[in-house]
Amino acid sequence: MNNLNKKENLNEGTVTSPTVLNEEETVKDEKNIGSSNEVTNTTDSEGKSAVNDPTALVMHHMTKEHVLDVMSVPSYSRVEYRMTAYIMLWARQHNIDYDFDKRGNIYLTKGTLEEGEFYPCVTSHLDTVQDGQVPYAETGTRLNIKERINAKNQHEIYVDGMGIGGDCRAGITICLALIEKFDKIKACFFLEEEMGMLGSKELDVDWFNDVGYVIGYDSPELNRAAYRCSQKLLFTRQFFVDHIQNICKKWGLTVFNSEPITDVVQIREKTDITCMNFGNGGYQAHSHTEYCVLEDMDNACGMGEEIITHLGCNKYVCNGQDEYTPKEGETAMSTDAFYDKVAGRQTYNYYGNGYNTGYGRSYSGGNGSGNTGSTVYASTQTKSAADIALDKAMLENISKTYEKYIENIKDDIKKRCELNNIDYDAIFANVFDTEITF
Repeated sequence: MNNLNKKENLNEGTVTSPTVLNEEETVKDEKNIGSSNEVTNTTDSEGKSAVNDPTALVMHHMTKEHVLDVMSVPSYSRVEYRMTAYIMLWARQHNIDYDFDKRGNIYLTKGTLEEGEFYPCVTSHLDTVQDGQVPYAETGTRLNIKERINAKNQHEIYVDGMGIGGDCRAGITICLALIEKFDKIKACFFLEEEMGMLGSKELDVDWFNDVGYVIGYDSPELNRAAYRCSQKLLFTRQFFVDHIQNICKKWGLTVFNSEPITDVVQIREKTDITCMNFGNGGYQAHSHTEYCVLEDMDNACGMGEEIITHLGCNKYVCNGQDEYTPKEGETAMSTDAFYDKVAGRQTYNYYGNGYNTGYGRSYSGGNGSGNTGSTVYASTQTKSAADIALDKAMLENISKTYEKYIENIKDDIKKRCELNNIDYDAIFANVFDTEITF
């Protein structure tokens, strides 16, 4: 395996990138954004050739099997336990450490940092607004995902009778794929975002002490991202110009908006970490016709991989001040005017009124606007011994709850083995933690 420690000379000095674990480096065609000059998979699952058949599926950064595996796990606000258990098992399969905070949010850490390094971090939320998925979650039934080809010869995936839950399982799918590509990376997945960021409001601030920047995937569509959320600046214009503008443009991302709510704003509220929030390839979010486009999900993953490779294991601070030095010939302008000019920009009303793109709230959960006040830096050092003991007990209880759920899966497999005269100990006992999926 070719593990390359990439270095790039940037405006802020030499940046060391985390090792990219994907051996294939595809060269993007500037005239055909998101495509590769080297086709990594020239046939789809039905054996169609991408060269001879324009409807053949070609993915460069994720496999279709991975996408369908994650997207078929049902979830809903306060019914996220199937999705959480899936991530736990996935982490075990890939030998990645995971932990919980007192709310039940799950955190993954891969690799060990050298002195002076910081982890890249990706994030998404565990719940969806698709209440039709509740019976599937309660009975442990996978969603029946179907596929169709649209007028652009793109492959759309959907579920009959309900939205697929791309907001935000598409984000989880991309995050897990990115974790596999790097040897030093973190990820966090939050509960109850759709109820007003209830999970991320209680995030473990100390866990982010060694995080250099955060990439979220909670915007719908592909050509859409946020530079501000709940009136909180996610990154500075200088960071945008110096580090991500050209990469985003290369991948066809040109629209940057001021969005209502998403979990990364809670990270920005509580830390000085630069955050980003990109589109995940899902469409008609929060509706019963919500679907995802496989090619767009794949491109979102590819752009994330390039951004992480560029930014490396470094810290990028955002203190909330949007200081920007205009280039020669540029006119000083406000933040909103800047994004109007260099990209595209739309201002959205809050969820309750719906978006002008059809991205509205379709369930009765609370809105929750988040705290837009001054930054608060929390630390376990300010807690009393009693509070620390309580937090520890809560974490142990959360962990035991999920471990019990996994034990129930084991017991079910044992019973099925007995009924079918299969030797459980010989076949399953030693490989359960690393090979049995949800």
